[in-house]
Amino acid sequence: MQASQSAREQPTKAGMASAEDLFVEGGRNEITARVLILGGGVAGLTAANRLYEHGFRNVTILEARDRPGGRTYSKAFGDSYIECGAQWIHGQDGNAVFQIANENGLVDHNGPHYLEQFYNWPQLNEEQSGVATEVSSLILEAVDKCMKMTASGGRDCNVPSAFQKSVGHFLRHSILDYIDKNGFSEDKVKLIEACYDWAMRFQQEIQGCSCLTDVSALFFGQYRECDGNIVTELKYGYGKFVDLILQGVPSEWLQYNKCVTSVTTSLAGLSNIYPAVKSSQSHLKTSFAPVPLGSNKPVITVACEDGSAYKADHVIVTLPLGCLKANASRMFEPSLPEKKLLAIRSLGFGTVNKVFLKYDVPFWKPSDVFQVLWLDGFNHCGNKVVADDMSAWVTHGQLNNSWFRYIGRFNAVRNQPNLLCAWITGEGAKYMETLSDDDVRVGCHNVLIEVLGNRNLPLPSGLERSKWHSDPYSRGSYSYISVSCDTTGALPRDLAEPICEPIVHCGTEVTYPVLFFAGEATHPHFFSTVHGAYESGIREADRLADFYFKAGMGQESCCTPDEGEEGLLIKGEPFGPSARGSPSAVSNPRIIIVGAGAAGLSAAVQAHAEGLHQFRHPGGTAYGRRKDSDLLLRWCILLSLPSSSFGLAPPSPSLHCFFQDGSHPFIEQALRHFCQHFPREKWPPELSLQAAPSETSPQQCQL
Repeated sequence: MQASQSAREQPTKAGMASAEDLFVEGGRNEITARVLILGGGVAGLTAANRLYEHGFRNVTILEARDRPGGRTYSKAFGDSYIECGAQWIHGQDGNAVFQIANENGLVDHNGPHYLEQFYNWPQLNEEQSGVATEVSSLILEAVDKCMKMTASGGRDCNVPSAFQKSVGHFLRHSILDYIDKNGFSEDKVKLIEACYDWAMRFQQEIQGCSCLTDVSALFFGQYRECDGNIVTELKYGYGKFVDLILQGVPSEWLQYNKCVTSVTTSLAGLSNIYPAVKSSQSHLKTSFAPVPLGSNKPVITVACEDGSAYKADHVIVTLPLGCLKANASRMFEPSLPEKKLLAIRSLGFGTVNKVFLKYDVPFWKPSDVFQVLWLDGFNHCGNKVVADDMSAWVTHGQLNNSWFRYIGRFNAVRNQPNLLCAWITGEGAKYMETLSDDDVRVGCHNVLIEVLGNRNLPLPSGLERSKWHSDPYSRGSYSYISVSCDTTGALPRDLAEPICEPIVHCGTEVTYPVLFFAGEATHPHFFSTVHGAYESGIREADRLADFYFKAGMGQESCCTPDEGEEGLLIKGEPFGPSARGSPSAVSNPRIIIVGAGAAGLSAAVQAHAEGLHQFRHPGGTAYGRRKDSDLLLRWCILLSLPSSSFGLAPPSPSLHCFFQDGSHPFIEQALRHFCQHFPREKWPPELSLQAAPSETSPQQCQL
């Protein structure tokens, strides 16, 4: 992966070309503000990609590791790779990562559905497996019920008081109620408890917690699950997805082996002017003269472990929550606001690890999954299970004798026929990291013997494993909303809130954004996921770009358009005090339309109808969930303006839109809108509408 990055000198847009609703092509102005991004995971890289599209050109990513990707890590192994970090795309509808990966051919639509082989208990006979399946369904229904009952979040939701302690209490109450209502035999209760214990390990893996009694039930509904396959496989792992993001990031922006030790914000800035905003590309750009900000403009100094230091106007912090928990109290000067520190302390951050066991001769099928049950009357914590005694689920036993009980399953590994992967969660996952490879190998081997009932299984010949808890650059796997948040009220949105400083801008005090926060733990609904990290990077890059755009466009007295460049402004003659009483000002009032989106262009159409004819070439970037339809609508409006309305050459009447299978609802909707408002007999002679197959298989609609 490193080699391919070093070979890239300039970013290309090819990798993200089809992500119209997430990546802005063309960008805005070329902005020279100094931006530092702390962390080169998915959130940080996506923020950098987005900033480049917005026109930022002075950006540096400080990554502590020697690789990009953060907690996504497709590690080379043999002729293929192993996924040491994030494994799947969780859901499809409304999932930005799925959309990008799917459009770029990275999604495996032909592989076996992981969950179809998931519920397999080799230790049980057919009748017992039926019980296990029933218990699994019961727990999933209880989880769904808990989520729906608390979807509105907080204490105002209608959640019974008996369930308000934690998700762990909620689920325990559900299984005990099930047992009490059915009057099962002692043996069956023992089996049900074993199946329940397995379900708890599985839920700990999903939530990323050490114990489900630490997961808030009150805020459980804050998480939103995308519809579609929740374990969507990537053909080549997350590494290729990271490479895709990197295609839009200049290679010189990335600085590896840069462990940040301090972030100091000072009001004694090196410069008291707004960074120049330059135009160098097309009519979509606007340039503005430097804007005085006063002598109190903040400057941030970021120091690294290797002694290097960087100055910045803005910093985007994408460090994992685990790192913030360990370092935030001493990393930032001045200290972060108490509300931010409270969010860092309150939100949960647990550990899930994988252990890859290598065998010279595989004894499993490529799609096998072996779930682990403990049928000895003890749970995964190593405690005797006694009815409603919750202490058995909260107290962790002697981990040196029980760490392996936290293993939830073994499964075959894609593209690695000689590997089995053991998934381990919670306190057992943390303890496993402290053991030698041999100890882990033997421990996993003994569990596998217990599961398969075959004492002749060979010892694994090799082992690879993740160690996310002891990794100083992650300190865990992913976040969740803990029971501490029930008391403090802290939520991911509080972690996401930027930190601003008051400054003097054009004689007026305004808020200047200094620190931005991104990462999966900052997403209000998609925390713990890659798509949450991805969207948070987009969010913060857009937030910073909007600050510059609004600062440039919103202050007439300070932000003077450069008359040498075409811009986003649709305007008439130059204006000034001497022109206010002139006859031309009455007959042809001087109007500036700020923004050339659908609203601005529609205003231009109406202005033309009212007799105003002196427009310069409109431009601007259309924003929306589907940029193709937005652009089409924009061109439709432009084409309704006669070419004589423009001081420069009229816009080209050609637009190419691609859509699969000859049908695209957004394109069709825009075309219908166009044809309804602009009948064919009114079209300019150079305008035609036709459909023809392209060279790449999708159909091409040329307007």
